[in-house]
Amino acid sequence: FYRGHKAGILVWLVLGALNHVVTVISFYCMGEALGIEVPPLEYFVLVPIALIVSAVTPLAPNGWGIGEALFGTLFGKFASAHLTIPDAEAVMRTRGIALSVLYRLHTTLWSLVGGVLLLTERDKLSRAELEAAREDVEHPHPSDEAN
Repeated sequence: FYRGHKAGILVWLVLGALNHVVTVISFYCMGEALGIEVPPLEYFVLVPIALIVSAVTPLAPNGWGIGEALFGTLFGKFASAHLTIPDAEAVMRTRGIALSVLYRLHTTLWSLVGGVLLLTERDKLSRAELEAAREDVEHPHPSDEAN
């Protein structure tokens, strides 16, 4: 299906990588707002690990709970070196959990806005149109295979 879209695949890969960079930068901005006091480079290490593991763990919807435990553990263990206060690991663990909750609430709210827009969209495809499109993909016309 994607064989004829090599340029598109390259663009999609670049945009996907850019999306990850923007996601980590958003974590950094939220961390700065929360006063987490961790250098930006550490976000590029800790955040992807926590997001990937929570995404592949099927225990909770959207990784809720799992992500908070991961952020708390990773930030508590590795980012606490930047604090010079007693019990820095516990403080940083709490900050990591707060960061994860803030991010998940942020993405959940935007998803709900998108859901409302999807439900109120006027140019919806009918079930018949979707079935016809699926049929075209599964069983292309002979004239389409020549291209």
